[in-house]
Amino acid sequence: MPPPPAFDVKRLLFVESPVASSLKFGIDPDTLVITPDGVVRYVMAALGPTGAQNVFYEGIRCNTGEYRIYARHNPESGWSTVADSDWRSIKGSAATRHALSFALSAVCTGAAPTSPVSAIVHALRTGVAPGMNQ
Repeated sequence: MPPPPAFDVKRLLFVESPVASSLKFGIDPDTLVITPDGVVRYVMAALGPTGAQNVFYEGIRCNTGEYRIYARHNPESGWSTVADSDWRSIKGSAATRHALSFALSAVCTGAAPTSPVSAIVHALRTGVAPGMNQ
């Protein structure tokens, strides 16, 4: 896996937050990549109402409906790899709801990743999911 990309929370494009969550979830569009094996990788930030930030380097596999966290960012020490990071169902728990929302709203068109990356960014900016009539 390549190292996590540089990110800037000022560039975030926001994803619909899970119900009853006080966090706002956003993607830095400059970090979006579609790998040759169909994984969409990105940096996602969860912003709390008091200004707290949790930043993750994640991936989504549309063809299997799975999600994974590769690394977490700490403002003081930078990125740290998540040692026990396995692929898990994107529909599994409250902890994956932000990834499911992102997958449905922009990343996946059926079982395939939305392509090119600019189409994912367009879906985030306009709120129109890929494959929907405009």
